[in-house]
Amino acid sequence: MYKPEIYDAWYQTAKGRWIGQQEFLTLLKLFTTKEGQTLLDVGSGTGYFSERFQQAGLQVAGLEPEQALAEMWRVSRKAVILGLLNRQSLLYYMKRNSSGYQGARWDKLENVRQWANQLRPAAKQDF
Repeated sequence: MYKPEIYDAWYQTAKGRWIGQQEFLTLLKLFTTKEGQTLLDVGSGTGYFSERFQQAGLQVAGLEPEQALAEMWRVSRKAVILGLLNRQSLLYYMKRNSSGYQGARWDKLENVRQWANQLRPAAKQDF
């Protein structure tokens, strides 16, 4: 069972703070943000990254249901960025049975490709 309090506690450790900051900075490099822009954080979990984006000046809404993937594609204006736990990653082999990841969803590349093909948005001309 996923335990959000354990997940959040890890981000309070020295290693967790450093990794969280590096992940957040990487996310910021993926797209240009301006204060006041909106961000839909689908699969927001405990809200760790939602809070960081809000502190960066964005208006953030967090959302958990899997069905929201189709809505994400529908409402996005410029891009959709998915952060997923990868079943073929070193992290999976190291952490899959640790208490902080119990109940976590570990995706396979073939599943992600299938979702992308089903949800592929029509090309938008307004960006």
